[in-house]
Amino acid sequence: MLTKRCAVASFALRIGALFGRGANAGVIRALPANTAFSLPSPRRGTEIAVLDGLVLLTQTGDPADHVLGSGDVLRLGGTGRAVAMALREARVRVQPIPAAAVSGASAS
Repeated sequence: MLTKRCAVASFALRIGALFGRGANAGVIRALPANTAFSLPSPRRGTEIAVLDGLVLLTQTGDPADHVLGSGDVLRLGGTGRAVAMALREARVRVQPIPAAAVSGASAS
């Protein structure tokens, strides 16, 4: 059985490979209560959606911490390390922000 550390490392490798290929489908991750993991930081940012549960998100350089519940979505900038922690059992989807969304946002 994988330890929590191995499971987090495995997730980091999978998400890193996903982002490296430029895929935008995202990864769905089940998080036991009181577990944390680092989010990838692609240049254009990361989107995290809470499918179930309650998650705390914090990012270097952002003075605010964010508590997200079921159905909430947060887009993090591509700068600074971000960490998510399940305050209670949760499922989250993590994906890079599509380039079209970024260029569309800057065109406004």
